Formats: sequence, structure tokens, C-alpha cells
Amino acid sequence: MLVSYMSDGDCGEKKGQLNVNGKNVPATYSCVSVGANRIEHFAVNDAERVNEMVNHLKSDFTLLLQNDIKVWAANIKTPKYGIAPRF
Repeated sequence: MLVSYMSDGDCGEKKGQLNVNGKNVPATYSCVSVGANRIEHFAVNDAERVNEMVNHLKSDFTLLLQNDIKVWAANIKTPKYGIAPRF
């Protein structure tokens, strides 16, 4: 599972950690500076952790990322395939 978001400041030397619902989740971190901001990427490779997050979303709960980003999946139980634009 890949989690990406834009945040304030540059990448610097600090290695970020992915926090999900108050717990640090092991993830591969990368950062790209974009002007005065940065885009942070977290790749979660542990299938058990990914399944925990998906099951939490399937229970109609939100995930709290980094203690301030709320994620809610509206159609995770009944996805509608083919509604996204083709690339």
C-alpha cells in the first residue's frame, strides 16, 4: 500500500515515520522536494498491516494518518469498476 501526501517544509535529513491510528507502521520512506514543500511517500510492505487498515476501512471507520489526516473509503465495500478515466 502506498500513502503519499504533501506537507510543509523541505525533505532535509529527517526520515519520516508513518503513523496510523496512533501507532507507527513499518514503511519504506521517500521524500521529494517541490518548491518550499515536500511530497512524502510511505510504502507499507507488510501484508498483515495493510489488511488491518483495509479491514478498518471496511468497517466504516476512518483511518487517522500522521495524527491529522482522516481517510474514509466511501465505496470500499461495493466498488464500481470502470468509472475512473482512462490514462
